[in-house]
Amino acid sequence: VGQRWGIINVNERKLHPDKHRDAYSCVVHAVSYLTNLDDAEQKDIRKCLEVAVREEPFYSDAWAMLSYIHMNEIRGLYARPDESGRMLQEALDMADEAIRIAPHSALAHSMRSTVLFAMGKFEEFERAGRRAITLNPGSGEHQLTLGNRLYVMGRYDEGAELVQRANAREHYHPAISYGVPILELYRQRDYAGALRLASNLNIDEKYYFMHVMLAAICGQLGAAARAEAHLQILRHLRPNYAAEFYADWRGRKFQEDYIAHIVEGLEKAGFAVTEP
Repeated sequence: VGQRWGIINVNERKLHPDKHRDAYSCVVHAVSYLTNLDDAEQKDIRKCLEVAVREEPFYSDAWAMLSYIHMNEIRGLYARPDESGRMLQEALDMADEAIRIAPHSALAHSMRSTVLFAMGKFEEFERAGRRAITLNPGSGEHQLTLGNRLYVMGRYDEGAELVQRANAREHYHPAISYGVPILELYRQRDYAGALRLASNLNIDEKYYFMHVMLAAICGQLGAAARAEAHLQILRHLRPNYAAEFYADWRGRKFQEDYIAHIVEGLEKAGFAVTEP
């Protein structure tokens, strides 16, 4: 009940509806943002976290969440590519500050691992991710974070198993926590199974990445109308996504053969991506 998507945090968001009220309210909303990664929220969440660490400089969770949001400026394609090195180093510095303030914070170590992953420092990423799990072994969310990233690195069985264990620990799961199970069914070419699993989820329309996946799945199944419905939402959320596709998937560290498999599904859905 006390995890990221548990009843306590859901209730806290209701009790603190204004993210700009104080540092704690901002962190509550930033944690909630991780469940849907709504493009429209990125800038506002970053702004309130910057204020939070300025007003509460010893608030580790605020520094940890700001490190993630800062990293997401690059991963989410909000910032220019030539800003990548500087912004990722700043994000790492923020995560290090969170750990300096609270050395045993699982959240801080987990966010640090996410930044290291984006930087391509894979050995350090994995150590930090496993440290987060050690610090809070009863939580599934840090296992989910590590499992997701091991999966896209091509360690498919290991990553999928870790995600499965993580989901088994939690009582409530947003659709984003089923990303790897859906991706694994797609990798195995069980497109009907992938669509069946996705159809049972309450998918937030604002999370563009899920619509990319579903459009590719429907394309593989020849479900043109359903694919087009997801593509319409994708075009609304990300008008330039055809040109952004490779930067997005490669930035997330997906393997080239997996990317090619997704491209195949999107092309069958009628969505042609642009090779840089």
